[in-house]
Amino acid sequence: MVSLILGDNRSDTFLQRSAWLGLNVSLFLVIFMIFTPKLMAQQIHHRAFFSPTLKNEWRYSIYLPKVVSEHPEEKYPVIFMLHGMFNTDKSFETKKFASLINDLIEKNLIDPVIVVFPNGFRQSWWVDSEAFGSIESAFFHDLLPHIALYYAISTDPQKRVIAGISMGGFGALNYAFHHSDTFAHLWLFSPALFLPSPLNPETHPDATPGNWRERIVLRNVIQYRAFAFAGEAQPFNALLFIPKTYPYLHERRPDRLAELDILLFYGDADPITDSGTRFLHDFFTEHVPHAKIFVTPSAGHQWSLWRTDFARALQATFPYINQEKLH
Repeated sequence: MVSLILGDNRSDTFLQRSAWLGLNVSLFLVIFMIFTPKLMAQQIHHRAFFSPTLKNEWRYSIYLPKVVSEHPEEKYPVIFMLHGMFNTDKSFETKKFASLINDLIEKNLIDPVIVVFPNGFRQSWWVDSEAFGSIESAFFHDLLPHIALYYAISTDPQKRVIAGISMGGFGALNYAFHHSDTFAHLWLFSPALFLPSPLNPETHPDATPGNWRERIVLRNVIQYRAFAFAGEAQPFNALLFIPKTYPYLHERRPDRLAELDILLFYGDADPITDSGTRFLHDFFTEHVPHAKIFVTPSAGHQWSLWRTDFARALQATFPYINQEKLH
């Protein structure tokens, strides 16, 4: 207890400072109490490790549900989510995917899941290339073992998903063909496939100079895709690109998608991947009839659609199971 002498200027000053300090401490505690639940609910963490394949540090973000720290002995379903062009692993945090997953778990709509968001270097198309390094090889030789070593992910393919948005959908579809024994589930969100040919005015009549989205497609998408499929002699090498396309892969490995649970989501007003996604829709209908396809009317190439569809995919694949009733 502090004794104060009335009329003493030093005591008045001390009293004022004490009051100021007490007010600020109280204010800090109020702010802490208000924002701590939000911070606790934000479960996306940013990590990096050295990739021997890339010969460099490789960054990734990872969503960990709260239950992981409470029950570290358990193994949890895992989703590897590949981002789109011009994005990074941190884009999913910006778009509040963590709060979406938390909400579904807290409402007992899905089982707890771990989600890994690797960094795809913006325009890598998730393939091995001279421009961006052997990112597909690094994914399976370095990243996947690293995640399995340091996090409580299931080794059961039935509890593993490979998924991708836009450019990431291109990569996810390739990974499903090349490593169908690693994942039992494939989720594609507005996959950027640009088939049967790259988007241009001939294959997409709406690609007019007055449409800025189409100008970006015509000027940049083909250009940046070329960086990942470039040879020494020309900016775009079709011989490098064609073997990565699903018609080519399916012709040589028709059984690879037969056992996969496949979900395809897209909007029918997508100005960027419209022709390629519709081509994939028809391809699945003919060759992979068990694939489930969800088309949202009047929706474009947008994060709001992908958030909604991601929630749909989670609930379809990992619905909540009351473990207590099973025992």
